Amino acid sequence: MTRKTKQADEVSILVAVDDSYVMAAACTLRSVVDHLPVGRRLAVHVLADQVPAPSRDALERSLRSPGAARVCWHEMDFVDLDRVRLNPVLEHISRSTFSRLVLDSKLPRELDRILYLDCDLIVFQDLGLLFDLDMGGNTVLATRDQWIQTLSHRGHIPQSLLEGVEKTAPYFNAGVLLIDVERWRAQGVGASALDLLERHGKDLEYMDQDALNLVLSGRWGELAPRWNQQAGIFQGLRSELFPAREPLFQALRRSPHIVHYTTGEKPWLPGCRHPLRHAFFQVLDRTAWAGWRPAES
Repeated sequence: MTRKTKQADEVSILVAVDDSYVMAAACTLRSVVDHLPVGRRLAVHVLADQVPAPSRDALERSLRSPGAARVCWHEMDFVDLDRVRLNPVLEHISRSTFSRLVLDSKLPRELDRILYLDCDLIVFQDLGLLFDLDMGGNTVLATRDQWIQTLSHRGHIPQSLLEGVEKTAPYFNAGVLLIDVERWRAQGVGASALDLLERHGKDLEYMDQDALNLVLSGRWGELAPRWNQQAGIFQGLRSELFPAREPLFQALRRSPHIVHYTTGEKPWLPGCRHPLRHAFFQVLDRTAWAGWRPAES
């Protein structure tokens, strides 16, 4: 079932970047453009952390085709995010990671929904099909995480933070989120997640993803795995994820809608062994970074 949004025929996408991730974001967004049908417009909202003009121009040039996309840049000042207490183990986490938590203060009021995408993924399907889904009264639609089954699985969230929530509630991966912006605002999702990170961020293994799972427990709906196909699908997680469902497992490998490079082996880094690494460079060659390749050791 689908529902008409205020944006009608426009698909609204949200990404968050600093200058180190602009190339990856351009690749993700180019793959979105490549699979939208003729006549379907794309609006890209970028939460930008000090992205210089040449990088912005390169991203916009990467999306150019007649009527393909309009890009709206939203500057981040990070006053609200400075209070986040980072887990010291996660030294690679940058502050732009948390930008989506203040989306309600950055996005136009007329947007009633938006599709958030991490910038380490490639799209193989028309995202209008996802964007138009009936959200069923949920604040967010997301795909279950392929490593973490429930809020209490593997003990990655301290027991003290699980009081008052269903410990066996499913846990989602936050890399692809269809967000009801009006509900997000009304429920104070971002502010609640920031409060958790201020008080307990150093204890949360997956930082904002853990915080969002705690805040949104019972308020999110599940998407099919194809809409956020994480690396585990290609690393043999059959027994935990798809018991007695081998046909589904194989179908996911053959026909993904979104491939999410969820481990530290990003396709643009040397030594990446993901079987669909080549798909990243096929798309990259249709952007302003055409021909770029990492220096392999």
